[in-house]
Amino acid sequence: MEEKRLNLKNRFKTNKTISRLEELRIILPNYKPQEKQLSFHKAEQRQKGIKGGYGSGKTYAFCAEAILLAYVNRPVPVVISYPTEDSAIASGLPVLKSLCKDNDIEFNWTKDSGSFEMTFGSNESDIGKIILIGQKFFKGVTVAAIGMDEPFSQRKETYENLIARARSGNAKRQEIFWAGTPEPETMEWGFEFFAQDHNDKDLFTITVPTYENKYLSKGYLKSLENTFDAKTKEVYMLGKYMSLSQGKVYYGFERTKNVLLVDDIPLTGTIQLIISFDFNVDPMTATEFILHKNRYFQVDEYLIHSSNTDELCESIITNLENKYDIQDLSIIITGDASGRSKKSSSFGKSDYMIIKDWFLRSRIKFTLAVPNENPPVRDRVNYTNKLFEQKKFFICENCKFSIRDRELVGWKRTSSNMEGFHIDKSRKDLSHLSDAGDYALWNTRVLCVDEDERTPMIVTGRREKKY
Repeated sequence: MEEKRLNLKNRFKTNKTISRLEELRIILPNYKPQEKQLSFHKAEQRQKGIKGGYGSGKTYAFCAEAILLAYVNRPVPVVISYPTEDSAIASGLPVLKSLCKDNDIEFNWTKDSGSFEMTFGSNESDIGKIILIGQKFFKGVTVAAIGMDEPFSQRKETYENLIARARSGNAKRQEIFWAGTPEPETMEWGFEFFAQDHNDKDLFTITVPTYENKYLSKGYLKSLENTFDAKTKEVYMLGKYMSLSQGKVYYGFERTKNVLLVDDIPLTGTIQLIISFDFNVDPMTATEFILHKNRYFQVDEYLIHSSNTDELCESIITNLENKYDIQDLSIIITGDASGRSKKSSSFGKSDYMIIKDWFLRSRIKFTLAVPNENPPVRDRVNYTNKLFEQKKFFICENCKFSIRDRELVGWKRTSSNMEGFHIDKSRKDLSHLSDAGDYALWNTRVLCVDEDERTPMIVTGRREKKY
């Protein structure tokens, strides 16, 4: 073991400008990563991720990267976070131990502190340290690097807290690295990482399908194939992010066809701005649209948890004032018809009365176009799907939660004695933004026609009011 340590130290001394892959070969000579794992290790971006299906080898690459960073930054620790402490011990610890045993690295595991220490030399400064945690806030200590296993099954607040800790001034290489499989039905954030692979100055991600792991047996692959249907294979074997819902509401939506960059909106001449509300205590939501040449572009989304109509209006107006010249701005305000009902909690005011007061004070010219009642769910959903298919409705990529809604919202399974169509509302983080968007489309649909066919806007028997 001592010969191993001396050899390690001598090899690094004589190779002061070696590449990351050469570092990896010196530390873990018996670790044999495949092509895409090598690309992950080689990436020099501050944040990098490896995505893939079951058995794709992403976990070994993740743990190998942690060991390498622990050596390079010793004695400054590296933290790796798992969804739970149990998964850290059951999933992460065995791989770390296996890599150390296979490569003659002496290690010591202290369960109480979650500390995995590796001895790379005779001095105290030659101790490489990895701290394993279940998702939790990590306070006080700054570290060299942060790793997250299945980060999108962890809270976004955990991710934001942890990456802020990777700033130790004594670290030779600060890094945020992660490994994950898409979990479309449970993920609450991070879905944009799975839309495509990235390789820019700040972020590197790569996808490794299960089939590319040459070390897997044919029997293992066959067992997975027999377990999953075609759609599930794409998620758990190819590493793609897609809805697994059998009753997908917005079947007409496709990222490749209906998502745009804000800069790609071809705006010339007159545009019409629309703000549409969906009223729900948690979250309160609204969507912002531009109607231009018979096409709808959703350019912003508003989602505030445990909020009220006043707070939502303040957020919207502040954003509008920052983006537009309000002197020339005129908008249509519409949305959920239930907002016309007066509420005792608002001293007898309806949501739309509150909205009207806020916009009158802002001096933004607006038209209030709210129907007496909402359309049948199936009608407005069919209309939205028709616009998606005809490429008359696009969502800008900054509206990340709205895009997720369009992919994941499903029909509720109802008993035989229930009539009509019902959207599944079992997840409070889904469906509200898509509802708000649908109301915008349906309530202004008379504007989405050729100008010579256009008539004054009337919504469900209630003429619009201009202010």
